[in-house]
Amino acid sequence: MSDLNETLEALTLILNNEAAFKKVVDTFWLTLDLDANGELTLEELEAYTGSVSAEIGIKDPPNREQVNHVFTHLDLNNDRTVSKDELEVFLRHLFKEQLKHVAEKLKVKV
Repeated sequence: MSDLNETLEALTLILNNEAAFKKVVDTFWLTLDLDANGELTLEELEAYTGSVSAEIGIKDPPNREQVNHVFTHLDLNNDRTVSKDELEVFLRHLFKEQLKHVAEKLKVKV
């Protein structure tokens, strides 16, 4: 099976199975909420992006301004933290957009 077909299958499963989607959200949340206080801060997102960038060999990770730009989109209620619910909204939208993109490349209807 091609990588695109595998991606299509995985995204379809995640978006059509609420338990699977919640598990993905939980996994992301445990990775991002470094102090496990139930809120994601700009500093935590910045630490995460720096760490992931280093792990995958990016020599010039996103700067604070770039991370802040993303953070403001995640922080739907503008309280300067991101809740798990706000992350869930973002991930659901992201996965739906990814699914549409992959389906277009494969020329299949979803």
